[in-house]
Amino acid sequence: GTFELGDNRAISFRPVVGATWQSRSLNDYYYGVGVAEALDRPMVIDGVDVFRPAYEAGSAVVPFAGVNARTRLSRRLQVTGTASIERLPNEITSSPIVGEETRTTAFLAVSYMFSGPGVTPMPGERRGRRR
Repeated sequence: GTFELGDNRAISFRPVVGATWQSRSLNDYYYGVGVAEALDRPMVIDGVDVFRPAYEAGSAVVPFAGVNARTRLSRRLQVTGTASIERLPNEITSSPIVGEETRTTAFLAVSYMFSGPGVTPMPGERRGRRR
């Protein structure tokens, strides 16, 4: 949906729902624990009991939901933001180096349009020069 901010500036929101497939090699790179990295018995490291067995991650489908938002600040300047949450599947959460079942991400960008059909006047802005 869209709603108005002050000075006739619209901000649009778009819900996003989906899933991404992550390969075995990608998941094993980020969440796997190799034999050389594993601690086969509990150890105290910096006052904390640590047990990190070897783990090989498999491929997984990661569902997500979020929202995208966009508003124009001027004729050429735009702000875009995204926030989303992912539900991590067992292939990832079973890793001894993962402590959460969800992952939250946010992204904010400012873009400047040099020219083109998207560079249209803001509401109430006159086009061209007065003579």
